[in-house]
Amino acid sequence: MSAHLPVDRLGFLQAMGNVAHSVSVVTTDGREGKFGQTVTSFCSVSADPPQILCCIRTGSPLKSAIEMNGCFAINVLGERDFRTAEVFAGRSTEFPAYSFEHVAHGKDHNGCPIFDSASSQFSCLLTSSIGSASHAIFVGNVTDARLGRDAPLLYRSRNYGTHVSMKRSQ
Repeated sequence: MSAHLPVDRLGFLQAMGNVAHSVSVVTTDGREGKFGQTVTSFCSVSADPPQILCCIRTGSPLKSAIEMNGCFAINVLGERDFRTAEVFAGRSTEFPAYSFEHVAHGKDHNGCPIFDSASSQFSCLLTSSIGSASHAIFVGNVTDARLGRDAPLLYRSRNYGTHVSMKRSQ
């Protein structure tokens, strides 16, 4: 095998920025406290049993809160929830960063905040975490999944948008 040179960081970020992602807020609550943060990195791991993973920056207070609380919820934001995405990314000029005050929400059976307007919701019990470079990868067993009414909010090239359906060929 030949040695590979590391990819250029800027080139990597530009290429990843061109990939459309759903926008989600990962939340937790428990003895370590109530936290939420916008993420674009989550995906299904397995359907048998249902498992999801999400990636959280190592320095985020959400990382230690998930580890201590042992649970998390993934709120896939609806197409009109870009303000919520900005609040939980710490970039809002209208509301305090990471504040739950502006978003209608309840709690799932694990005690984690779930957003009323979410396109999809997944309640998870933490099963494992893996450190990888600047992030922690959390894997959770899905204990509940709910489908909302709105289409998901997407993020690509530093802009929010929605999905446009196209007819599949048969």
